[in-house]
Amino acid sequence: MLKLTFNLKVDRAELGAILKEFNEEELQEVPSSEFLRFFFRIGFEAREEDKRKQREKQALLDKKAEEERQKKV
Repeated sequence: MLKLTFNLKVDRAELGAILKEFNEEELQEVPSSEFLRFFFRIGFEAREEDKRKQREKQALLDKKAEEERQKKV
């Protein structure tokens, strides 16, 4: 389902880890709508964290570039 929906390949270990995180009671059936909401939420959170880190890195690089420019002047 993840491959068809998101074109995302996960191996058995990765899928097991995702399901274990989602399904703490280890039920045999996983409600797909709840799982997809969970999957989207963790994906959005991870993307936002990556964006935040990139913005921090860019701000640091901008600051260094400005300092270098000031030294040259």
